[in-house]
Amino acid sequence: MNRRLFGTDGIRGTAGEFPLDPPTVFAVGLAVGEWARQHSRPPEIVLGMDPRESSPWLAGYVAAGLRQSGAAVRFAGLISTPGIAWLSRTGSFAAGIMISASHNPYRDNGIKIFNPEGYKLPDRVEHSLEERIFALIEAGVTPVSELPPLEEGLDRAYLDFLATTFPGTLSGVRLVVDGANGSASRLAPELFRRLGAAVVPIACEPDGRNINQDCGSLHLETLRERTLAERADLGVAFDGDADRALFVSSSGRVVDGDAVLFLAARYLHRHGRLARPGRPPLPVAPGRARLSPSRGRAPAG
Repeated sequence: MNRRLFGTDGIRGTAGEFPLDPPTVFAVGLAVGEWARQHSRPPEIVLGMDPRESSPWLAGYVAAGLRQSGAAVRFAGLISTPGIAWLSRTGSFAAGIMISASHNPYRDNGIKIFNPEGYKLPDRVEHSLEERIFALIEAGVTPVSELPPLEEGLDRAYLDFLATTFPGTLSGVRLVVDGANGSASRLAPELFRRLGAAVVPIACEPDGRNINQDCGSLHLETLRERTLAERADLGVAFDGDADRALFVSSSGRVVDGDAVLFLAARYLHRHGRLARPGRPPLPVAPGRARLSPSRGRAPAG
């Protein structure tokens, strides 16, 4: 398939330029709304964004397109990409849409679309959406922007879920948290404080243009220095949409993504929660995160 819009992680580009110009973004909303109506009538779509200065107007065009297609839009506001994926899977939603360009500079942005199971769309669905988007543009859509009212309970539900996945307490633990001036800026410090940690936040003051700027998971120097200076037990850095995290130990050692995957896999194996060939994973205890095997595409986050 020769795809012209969708890359490996949704639609991405410079905000204001194709494919993130108003007519195309509005057409994306229309096409996704029409696709969602095939699975649910009337469909509900959950929409979220990171704090880039372009995110609100892009979300407004997507939302207006969705509503014009007959879909209802519930706006989660500033939230992480895994948060939108989780809401897509656990709520009564036909799809989820996240406005973000992850670790890219603030001038970039993107549109990530998730199915009701919280997974990225299969290639065939993205291909059919592309064809419909270009057909709508050629037909001459008139883009309008209409950002729905914020539903604060949506990101609160996600925060509550995250808190239930931690089996113990972080009482007595001192954490330095680098929010990349992005989606984790409020979410991560609040979560870790709720779990009992003493939190030292850095890069948690987004202004629309400072996302990922010399901070976050791509720039660990400041986190390392602050972790050592604070004599913290651990430092954690997120990227712009908080779908990845890297760590710094109390000694200043960087724990990269490979090490994180290894530690997570070892923990899951020890607790009998890894799937084996031909056998499903063991049930997860109530109140813990549910880890589903991949359905052919990588799970969000």
